[in-house]
Amino acid sequence: MKNILLSLFIIGFLFCSCKEEVKEDLLTKAWEEINNENYQLAEEYCNRILSSSDTLPVDSLKEIYLARHSARVMQDKWQLCLEDCQKMIELGDTSNSTKSMLGQAHYFLKNYDTAIELYKGLIDSDLKDLEANFQIGDIYRLKNETDSAYKYYTASIEKRPINNALAYNRRGRLYSEDKLYKEALLDFDSAISQLEGSEHQCLAYTLRGEVYYQLEEIDKALRDFDNSIELCQDLVSPYYHKGFIYAQQNQKSAALENYKKAVDLDSTRLDIYWNMSRIYKKLGNKQELIYCYSAILKQEPANYSALELRGFIYSHLGDYESAIKDFDKIINADIEETDKDQTYELRGIVYLRLDKDEQACNDFYKSVSLGNKEAQRRIDLVCK
Repeated sequence: MKNILLSLFIIGFLFCSCKEEVKEDLLTKAWEEINNENYQLAEEYCNRILSSSDTLPVDSLKEIYLARHSARVMQDKWQLCLEDCQKMIELGDTSNSTKSMLGQAHYFLKNYDTAIELYKGLIDSDLKDLEANFQIGDIYRLKNETDSAYKYYTASIEKRPINNALAYNRRGRLYSEDKLYKEALLDFDSAISQLEGSEHQCLAYTLRGEVYYQLEEIDKALRDFDNSIELCQDLVSPYYHKGFIYAQQNQKSAALENYKKAVDLDSTRLDIYWNMSRIYKKLGNKQELIYCYSAILKQEPANYSALELRGFIYSHLGDYESAIKDFDKIINADIEETDKDQTYELRGIVYLRLDKDEQACNDFYKSVSLGNKEAQRRIDLVCK
């Protein structure tokens, strides 16, 4: 009997040990997938462990929640990150690093007051890699509470004047927005010197270049934008700024070259398409104008300015059907009738070119009734 009981105990022990080894293996795989940037798979490994009905030791649970939190951070799943942090705290993990992670989750969820409270509790901590003053300053910046943002960025810099380039960059931005350009330049100089060889140095060059532009030191601005591009070819801002400067200097080809690189990196920047359209208008390049207005309308189908301008260009290209479609969208839109006065006139002109005089005159009369006196001239010419 004793032998049987002993055998059952050994079998049970080995079975539990095997299960623990499986869980340890899954946790190891989760961290490996995080290192390999396969964050969803890492999260799934952690979920598999936690979905087990077996009771896990507290320390093991903390490790699993930490791994899952790390995977979720990289996927911007901040509500779920918050839940993992709360689980860790419930398990007795009240370390500064966990509180910092909790503050980060609240920060990205825009629970700013809660995040500030958490970070303020960490200001006097000895956690070397945590700069709570910087985080608080950043939250106040997002809340547009500039005085408080200055206060905490400055406290961050005073606490760590070296290797604190982000704080210099953020405070420098505030100085720049407040037109305190001398102070801004000093902060950006500090950031650039501390980021030597770093990929983040490109941002500091861009920000300093923007200040030089405001000071009308254009050569210095262009040099900083070039330095930024040399370090980071995937940053939109320096290309945009160079395009803007070249456009002001009437260097159309150089401006377009930089604007095109900017929209290749970020096709959602509608201001770049508008800037490009102004250059193409000067060049008389109607096909490229169509491209710009279509890119804008792809993101903002109800952008009636772009619709009217595209319709106007279609009419000049002889594509009357496309022109009328664009004008119809404006005329049928739920907007103020007075905002359609010019659109009626433009559609009337297209109808004239299609030898639809009656429809043209109807549009001209409608245009005049909405306040467009220019359309009266067209009535006098063709509607008698």
